[in-house]
Amino acid sequence: TTEVLAGQGTITVSPHDDSGLYYAGSIVSLEAKPDKAWTVGAWRGTTDDSSDSRFSYGVMDSDHYVTMAFNQQRVLHVSDYTSIQGAINDANNGDIVLLPSGPSNVPSGFLSDLVLDKPITLSSEHPDSTDVTLSTFVRNANDIIITHSDVVLEGLTFRELQGTITIVN
Repeated sequence: TTEVLAGQGTITVSPHDDSGLYYAGSIVSLEAKPDKAWTVGAWRGTTDDSSDSRFSYGVMDSDHYVTMAFNQQRVLHVSDYTSIQGAINDANNGDIVLLPSGPSNVPSGFLSDLVLDKPITLSSEHPDSTDVTLSTFVRNANDIIITHSDVVLEGLTFRELQGTITIVN
């Protein structure tokens, strides 16, 4: 049995059996599908309840109950923080970090890398507008390091980078 305890979204089970009967020891794939503006929160009853991934597994060893609590997505404005990285650090999985139009400088010094290590969106305020995309830029970063496969960069221009953009998956 699956149930959404909080938020909005669904859980799908594969392979799906209309009877709900599975052989003991069978492994089923689970996918949390959050509705728009909701993110994956907490799994319970899976092989890895600490996972924040949309995907998980369950071992059918008896009557099995799997739950998901979805979290509401937040929108964080970089202008409310002292740095881009500060907003990124404050973001939860699935949140959107918005950069204002114009240059967003990465402070020089020891912590001048941008590290995106969780599934968030880093975006301009209007990513579908070419004018906004061209006027919303990140500059003076040493390196931009992306270590999570679900990072989204939207409507941004990168200028005057002092290092490289590295994607580690």
